[in-house]
Amino acid sequence: MARAARRGTATHNLIEQYLKGETPSERSVLPLGLFKLLKPYVDQINNIHLLESIMYSHKLTVAGQVDCIAQYREKLSVIDFKTANKERVDSWNENYYIQCTAYAIMYEELFGTPIEQIVILQAGEDGSCKAFVKNKADYEEKLGDAIKGFYKYYEEKTKGTIKS
Repeated sequence: MARAARRGTATHNLIEQYLKGETPSERSVLPLGLFKLLKPYVDQINNIHLLESIMYSHKLTVAGQVDCIAQYREKLSVIDFKTANKERVDSWNENYYIQCTAYAIMYEELFGTPIEQIVILQAGEDGSCKAFVKNKADYEEKLGDAIKGFYKYYEEKTKGTIKS
């Protein structure tokens, strides 16, 4: 798990530096290789609005740090960068789509600009690389269910432990 986190963080840093026009600081072979796989997809990003930015929503009662909000293939998008051991099947990404939908709603609430597209750019150690592009609206109900489920779990977990 720690190895995967280091791999992901290093690859994220390379992407962020590239998008900012900065000199890459990472020299490890694996993150550099994953970045090289992702680069053709990253090159389709322009008009960056946010990069590694913390956002929140009063409406959803959630907060988080978004990887990127920018135009991807001419559409304003929430873009998430992922690394993996092997090629991912689309159905494995549902939680990522739900998370990106939350970021889209946060952005809309904070800036008043609609986002219809969510994008997962994923590179695998096996040489796989893919852009998963989805419609935000397809995950809004699942996001609501996930938030309700979280609060229900939290209430059950803390019931009786908080004194009045």
